[in-house]
Amino acid sequence: MAQELDFIPVSGPAVRRGFTLVELLSVIAIVAVLFTILIPVLSSIRATSQVTGCTSNLRNCHAAIQLYVNEHGAYPRPFTSTGSYQTSWWQRLAKEGYFAQVVEGSNQKTETLARACLGCPAVRDELNDSIKVTYSMNNHLSEKTPETVRHFSSCMLLIDGWRQSNGAYSPAIWNGGPAPEHPHTGSTNILFVDGRVEAVPTKEVPYKAQDSISAEEVSRFWN
Repeated sequence: MAQELDFIPVSGPAVRRGFTLVELLSVIAIVAVLFTILIPVLSSIRATSQVTGCTSNLRNCHAAIQLYVNEHGAYPRPFTSTGSYQTSWWQRLAKEGYFAQVVEGSNQKTETLARACLGCPAVRDELNDSIKVTYSMNNHLSEKTPETVRHFSSCMLLIDGWRQSNGAYSPAIWNGGPAPEHPHTGSTNILFVDGRVEAVPTKEVPYKAQDSISAEEVSRFWN
């Protein structure tokens, strides 16, 4: 009787199966959902970082202004006009070396100072890294001595995001000026005379008397 032979199959290369259309669509849907979730989170992180950077800049400005006040006995003038040339408060502080004492490596160059102290990160990001000095000084404090400030904790020293009618940022702002902008998602950062920095909803900034803002609040804000 013939002997039966056992045939052992020879294993060949594994056959790779590609993704099916359903699998591809599932992956795309999952990525889209994750993208939708992450975008607001990343935007929130970025906004928080901008507020933190702006707050730090304003505190650096307060330190430099305080050094000036300690030496001169009064707050600087927000701007000084000599003929057609205008010198702002921050240019004077830079020239006299007060910013250099606060921020290591800063100098009189506008770009360096704007990055270190004077430029709001939110505005810089909006303008594609363009350097802008965005902090305006309370003109009612011009050459005023600290002891004559009536409302030390509620009086504004510097404010962020206040432009003139022509769109340029002004070194000074006064009672009755234009409404502040809201570079920080509906709010603007304010540096008060006592050194406190607070993000105030733009609609609640008492820059002038309105339906929800009394004349007393306005007075406390400016003086």
